[in-house]
Amino acid sequence: MSDRIVAVFPCKADQVATLEEGFRASLGDTRAYAGCLEIEVTFESASNTFVVIQEWESIAHYDRYLDWRKENGLFNMFDRVLEGGHEAFKVLRLEKKPGL
Repeated sequence: MSDRIVAVFPCKADQVATLEEGFRASLGDTRAYAGCLEIEVTFESASNTFVVIQEWESIAHYDRYLDWRKENGLFNMFDRVLEGGHEAFKVLRLEKKPGL
């Protein structure tokens, strides 16, 4: 069974292209990371918000990936491009509930 991760990135209006390019540059590594099964990037233009929907083998796999991203400095970009800086980045860790 896999788990779904939803990451929300409220982007500054003048930084949409910068964040989009950041996704282009980094998502190949994400897709190749152990445990990553699928990633879909969506965008709501009314609020300049990217929503990244991901499928991982487990939440533990995702958490290891997120720690790696923090260590390699990718999060530094968030202070420049997100409304509210890196603290505006939100993650929902959605575990499947069998039988519901």
